[in-house]
Amino acid sequence: MESKEDWDSFCMNHQGSWFWHTTTWMEYTMNSSLSACKENLSFFVKKKEQILAIVPLIKEKNDNVVTLSYSGGPLPAPLVRAGLSEKENKAVETAIFENIKIQGINHQALRLQMRLSNAKISEVSDVEPSYLKYNYYEVPSYTSILNISKSFDLIFTGIHPKHRQSIKQAQKFLAVARIYDANSISSGTIKQFKEAYFKAAGKVTRPQKTFDILYDMIMGKRGILLELSIGSEIHSYIYIIYYKKYAYYAMACSDAESPIGSHILHVEAIKYLKDIGVTHYELGEQFYGSSPYYEVNDKLVTISKFKKRFGGALVSQPFGEYVFNKSEIAPIWNQRVDSYIGQIDR
Repeated sequence: MESKEDWDSFCMNHQGSWFWHTTTWMEYTMNSSLSACKENLSFFVKKKEQILAIVPLIKEKNDNVVTLSYSGGPLPAPLVRAGLSEKENKAVETAIFENIKIQGINHQALRLQMRLSNAKISEVSDVEPSYLKYNYYEVPSYTSILNISKSFDLIFTGIHPKHRQSIKQAQKFLAVARIYDANSISSGTIKQFKEAYFKAAGKVTRPQKTFDILYDMIMGKRGILLELSIGSEIHSYIYIIYYKKYAYYAMACSDAESPIGSHILHVEAIKYLKDIGVTHYELGEQFYGSSPYYEVNDKLVTISKFKKRFGGALVSQPFGEYVFNKSEIAPIWNQRVDSYIGQIDR
């Protein structure tokens, strides 16, 4: 990549971008694994010195399998400069997908997945999944997005009664919610969050570098950390990313023996996000049951229900998948179908 500043400036000025496109999140993704080998293959498309498009592309090798992905999941789709003629736009798209294919073949990648920015992010209703023109097939996916531009009272009314009861429970315990932003975060607080996160997971799940980046994101006004405590004891944390007018619930951890949940932290986060001009808060992916695309367990269903009960709308957020070697398509799908049959036979 030639210039991080040029890349991030293009992102900031593009209507369809979000934080996943930025060099900061690429750096986070590059450093997010303890085992995967990664290489940043992201590229610009330029005409003379003008940037016509940016294409996030990361090679990940895990257990001897190479994919072009973000931590095993979909890459954000390329961003093409607005205002190009139909002919220019087609030429840029063709150059993008031809180069992606070349990179995939040269690096012996099995597959690539990419996802459009959500329509709520781009505020464009007719976003075109350009990858479908290049023999990608689409995988269904859903997420929950809460419109927080409404009055807080209306938002709170839309929260599920069981979640509201959990909020009252935290208040009975005199739980204190703290928000750490650029004005209040410290390296010591991030260290406490890291230790709590690893304790909840039962192991070290990611390198120290990722927590350094999370700290930098807060200092750069791209993230907030919320902490819930009773007296001197910390019971839970949540980490939220925000960019432009959109926020995303990214991470969380809780003490397994805590008598209270983290529900009240989301309420406090919504208040804070509203105050800084954020209009939408994405709680995250929704899973209902297994399919040939996903193996869904009870834990995923429970987490999905927790997210949905904050009152967000169910939004379709499909992504495209491409397999670089045609001979691998049948084995991939045979394996998925066999796995799916095994799940529904349980």
